[in-house]
Amino acid sequence: MPSRNLERYRSTSQQALMRVVEALSASPIEGMGLTQLQAAVPELSQNAIYRAAVNAELYGWAQPAPGGGWRIAPPLTLFSQRLRLALADMDRAYLGADR
Repeated sequence: MPSRNLERYRSTSQQALMRVVEALSASPIEGMGLTQLQAAVPELSQNAIYRAAVNAELYGWAQPAPGGGWRIAPPLTLFSQRLRLALADMDRAYLGADR
């Protein structure tokens, strides 16, 4: 199989979005403000975090938190449930029931 150079496809903004959504998952009910997100994802600038959080909100994976900032939105919760079921199916298919 030919070697793949995945780094040439890296998108800084997409990586930021995934990091911010991952950080929000640590506080799914209360949510996180910009300062908390910056502490959770210190490698990103405040501007990058804000853009990623707003884009997660626009996509429906984040929503405004009651105290300000953002929290995980119900569509992402549904996605994670489907993913958990898919992973369980893969686990059974590839690793078998008796490990």
